Amino acid sequence: MEDMAVANLDTIVASNSSSNVGGSLCMYGTSKVSVTNSMFTDARALVGGGGCMSVEEDSVLRLVGSTLSGCSTAKWGGGINTLDQAEVEVVNSTIAKTTAVRGGALAAQGNATLRVVDSRVSGGRATKEAGGCMHVNGNCEVNLLRTVVAGCSTPAAGGGVAVEQKAALKLVNCTIRNNTAGKVEGGTIATNLYVHGGGVAVFDEASLTVEGSEIMGNYAQFAGGGLYLEDDTKTSFQGTTPTRIYNNEAKTVAGGIRLATTLSEQDLSRFVVENNTAPNSPDVGIVAASIEVLSSNGDELLASDNRDGFLQVTINVSGANEMPSSDDLTYTVYNTSTAALFTQTVSTGNGHLKELAISLKLPPGVMHVYAIYELR
Repeated sequence: MEDMAVANLDTIVASNSSSNVGGSLCMYGTSKVSVTNSMFTDARALVGGGGCMSVEEDSVLRLVGSTLSGCSTAKWGGGINTLDQAEVEVVNSTIAKTTAVRGGALAAQGNATLRVVDSRVSGGRATKEAGGCMHVNGNCEVNLLRTVVAGCSTPAAGGGVAVEQKAALKLVNCTIRNNTAGKVEGGTIATNLYVHGGGVAVFDEASLTVEGSEIMGNYAQFAGGGLYLEDDTKTSFQGTTPTRIYNNEAKTVAGGIRLATTLSEQDLSRFVVENNTAPNSPDVGIVAASIEVLSSNGDELLASDNRDGFLQVTINVSGANEMPSSDDLTYTVYNTSTAALFTQTVSTGNGHLKELAISLKLPPGVMHVYAIYELR
């Protein structure tokens, strides 16, 4: 199939299976395939990735006006798995009710490029790992334009989309809604309680750009019901129409969005976070950049490894990313998501607070803390 274009018109392909990768279609080399007005149902990849389609090496796939439904794989990408330097474009298509270990509907790895335009991806399920709808890692570049990601789930992070390593995700005029991180089929809570990002989860050195989108009705078992951004991620909100993050829920903290640092004044003007739910910081939770945590005997512990409790910091922010010196800082230490150990208030001192560093001694049995503060 090298250097060859194939057009599939008004085609129905049902119940295919592959003993390796790509239940209905597997592309290698420099293959170029265009699929239009077609339907693929119940395809399975029994060993490798791509329940319906696997696009590898330098291949190029364009899927237009088509439907992938009920497809599954034992690995990554229940609908389409894209890897190496491959390029995939999905236009005006539907991917529904697909299943994979990771990336329930779509997966992109290596240096792949994935573009999804005017499409709907729904009902995807990752059975064990991240990305109920989509998982992106490596150095991949993924762009979603005017696309809906809805009703996807995973017992791990990223109910809608999970982005890791140095991958880049861009959402333009998209809707990310009713996705779940931390529950498995039937509504059972996952055994791993520390899963994040009901809508979108971004980790490592990955980047996220969002423009004029809606992230709503998503759920995370721990933090970031709508959006979870880890410490080293790069985030930018763009466009003249603000992105709305609303009606999301986190069981523990940051119902709307979990950030690693404060955003610029320009970014703050480009998104609205409202009507989200969490026991602590229902809308925005921001992790302090530098925290030294000491145990009761003075031994230093790592806050980043905390899974036993967290330090809640409530702060009033004025301007872009500063707090006036006239305001005080109040924080509460928790051993669980609901049991407060103590609350303290400290003066910010002279000048403006841009970085938060707290040193405290915790009661015996409290090994680590998780630090956040809320924008109001």
